[in-house]
Amino acid sequence: MRFLSYLTLKRWSLSVLAASVWVLWGASAFTVHAAEKTVPVPRNQFQLEFAPDEVAIQQSRTYNCVTGAGTPTEAQKALLASLPADRKVTVTYVSADIASLAIMPVDGKMLVLANVMSADGAKYVADRYIWWSRGDKAFFSRSDDEKGGQLDCQIAR
Repeated sequence: MRFLSYLTLKRWSLSVLAASVWVLWGASAFTVHAAEKTVPVPRNQFQLEFAPDEVAIQQSRTYNCVTGAGTPTEAQKALLASLPADRKVTVTYVSADIASLAIMPVDGKMLVLANVMSADGAKYVADRYIWWSRGDKAFFSRSDDEKGGQLDCQIAR
């Protein structure tokens, strides 16, 4: 099942996002119910509405991801295999008020990662995947990898 073809932003509370994403995982299309209004949402798409005073920002960045110096570990090979074949990853960042998301292709599906606390940079987590960005660099890893396999990613120029 395709998880997400594209993202449309409107004005509504971002708190609905988590529930909407879980609904998307279980169905190919769904309907959002908001304040006595039912909004049909086309298949493979979800829509967020924010309060009129909230500003949502969406930006996309493309990264080149590599294993780093030396021979790639099995964990790094598995991570590379989960990304697009050309090792270029386009990540769409969505921010509204205090909540942020990163949306990226993983294992042939669009994965929505939620921002979590970090000491430095912006750290996003979903399922077992971690995307950690700072400036023009990012790191991609799996939380269940005990061997420390990580990909180093740099903004494509």
